[in-house]
Amino acid sequence: MLLIEDLDGVYNAFLPLREFMSKQSITKLTTDKDAKGNNVQKVLTVEGPICVSGATTKEGIYEDNANRSYLLHINEGAGHMEEVMDYQRKLQAGLVDENSQNIAKQLLKNTQRLLKPIKVINPYATQLKIPDSVFKKLRTNMHYLRLIEIITFYHQWQRPRQKNEKGEEYILTTLEDISWANRLVKESLLRKSDELNGQLRSFFEALKALISRRPKDRQAFYSREIREQFRMNPMKANRYLRELEMWGYIRQTGGNRKTGFEYEIAAWDEYQHLQSGIDILDSTLQKLKEKEAKNNSKKSSIT
Repeated sequence: MLLIEDLDGVYNAFLPLREFMSKQSITKLTTDKDAKGNNVQKVLTVEGPICVSGATTKEGIYEDNANRSYLLHINEGAGHMEEVMDYQRKLQAGLVDENSQNIAKQLLKNTQRLLKPIKVINPYATQLKIPDSVFKKLRTNMHYLRLIEIITFYHQWQRPRQKNEKGEEYILTTLEDISWANRLVKESLLRKSDELNGQLRSFFEALKALISRRPKDRQAFYSREIREQFRMNPMKANRYLRELEMWGYIRQTGGNRKTGFEYEIAAWDEYQHLQSGIDILDSTLQKLKEKEAKNNSKKSSIT
């Protein structure tokens, strides 16, 4: 696992990192000096598998990096922020049991040491679908299948081991593994299906929540009042509004450069439609459960 604290600092390394992530191995030709000081060429090969995890403060991520990854966005809601600050206060007051946290960390490390290389077969793979709204479906489809494989791999001691005709051991993916994958991946797939980046989406949802509390005849708004309500930098607020207007989520209804432009929301329920498209994961899983239950009932009736 490669952890990168700030992706901006490794910009020049993105190309080989992408190659490594895709091929799970990388080979480079380099020049070195031998004992006599002569230049000699060496072939360096690094084998995977590799997991690259990095953090950035940028709102948008280069597309070729983003579609190889699961994007996890920080919860910047007021409730979560209060929980974080409450934890910080308890930590300073000595009310947090850090020993139990360290025990949990060590348990996780020890658990991973028990994992052994074993082949994973997913008998449901041909029946799984990803939402049509997801961008870069080819890569996302493989991400989804690999996530299910990893979850099965981590549950290898809870799965019966079987052998094929060559005597090779393998374990089978269960519907429980797929259920866990769906729970973990839905938010990321939703982000990958969204035209708006994470921060702009959060702003737009907060804007809709604010405006929806107003009477129907007073739902137009100005940039100034939104900026004051959200306590935002003027340039940032105006940029967000311009982007939302460009994508067709809001529209100008009046005003001018001198007094400010008046806007109204043009797309109220598009995010709900997007979320409903992601629900194909759960509907597919439900069909598989019903099919398996029917097959099990047939087997029991035969016996």
